[in-house]
Amino acid sequence: MEADNSEDLSKQQRTKSRIDYTSEITKILQGLAIVVGIAASIFEYSKWKSEQREQVQADIQRQKEQERVRVEQTAREFQKFFYQKQFDFYSEAIEATSVMATEQRNSAVFADARKKFYRLYWGRMTIVEDKNVEQKMMGIDRILRENESDNEEFSLKLKDASYNLAHAARQYIINVWVDSTDRKNYNN
Repeated sequence: MEADNSEDLSKQQRTKSRIDYTSEITKILQGLAIVVGIAASIFEYSKWKSEQREQVQADIQRQKEQERVRVEQTAREFQKFFYQKQFDFYSEAIEATSVMATEQRNSAVFADARKKFYRLYWGRMTIVEDKNVEQKMMGIDRILRENESDNEEFSLKLKDASYNLAHAARQYIINVWVDSTDRKNYNN
């Protein structure tokens, strides 16, 4: 019986040993499961955080692009406004000089055109004129000041100056408003 007891005891110890071994393995596996769970959670969090950063960067880029487009649109609107004013003032100056070039110097129409020319010359034109148009306007001013007497030479000089102003304004407007591929269709 002692042999049976000793065998039973040995079986119990082996069973206990197996149970302990299994228990240890289970604990290790549970620990590994926890570690894997934590690692997976950290990985998912990192992935989510990275996606969030990418989304924020994409939003920032989209906002920058929208701002760039808005700034370009504002600039185009301002340019359009500026060029329209420029065109209007150039047209007024050309009209005034063409009237002076074709009317009698002592007429009321000539005097009105001269006033209009000088209002543009000393005022609004200075805001928008390019250098070439400015030089032509100065040339007309010089002709008006140098030729106070009514004579044919004055009329010819004024006609030439008016013509040159009109062409300078035309060339500038073509360079600004007309696409470079279409400019060849205009006389330079």
